[in-house]
Amino acid sequence: MAVVLVFWLARELFDRAGAPALPEVLSPLVTAAVFAVAAVLAAPRPLLWRPRIVLLAVLALCWPLSAVLGGHRTDERLREALADVGVPLYAPDVTGYHLGTPLTSKPGRWFGYTLLPDRPGVDAGDPGHWAVRVTVQPMERTFRPPHCDSLDLGSTVSGDGCEQVAPNTWRRVNPYVLFYFVRRGDHLIVMSADARNTPEADLRALASSLAERDPDYFVR
Repeated sequence: MAVVLVFWLARELFDRAGAPALPEVLSPLVTAAVFAVAAVLAAPRPLLWRPRIVLLAVLALCWPLSAVLGGHRTDERLREALADVGVPLYAPDVTGYHLGTPLTSKPGRWFGYTLLPDRPGVDAGDPGHWAVRVTVQPMERTFRPPHCDSLDLGSTVSGDGCEQVAPNTWRRVNPYVLFYFVRRGDHLIVMSADARNTPEADLRALASSLAERDPDYFVR
């Protein structure tokens, strides 16, 4: 039983730390180490109680440290993905909102993320009804207002009815979704939200504060 528990704990620690798969050549060494730890923990108490306490203390310390290491690895992978995304990292001032984990396409044709409002009554478990979706993409010839062909987190937005509301800024409204389209040089930023839950003033403010950011802006 002790061997099974130690194997399970070792696997959990590796997963939490985001460690890469071990080379097969190291498998016998890891197995031997696990059996050695299990032997100490399962040994008769009068013989090995001090090493057992030390091992338990080390294992207890490894649990929070593995989470810290895993978070660091996740942040580094996100920074690398954003640095290689292929489009500028445009984002608004997110005061009153918090950023969701960015999504990137391969090859780098667009990247996007969600913004969830920090206000009472927002159901974080149902982001589809509350989140503002933001997509940064190259400006395509198909986007010619009032024709608004573009992408919304990888899904196609097509149809007529865009109207200009500010320089290089257009909007399109249907009964369920409110879209804002903002041109920045050779790129288009599409912002969309549930028209019933997101005030248009919020989208207008977010659109007006769009600026190019560095990868650390999205690592929070």
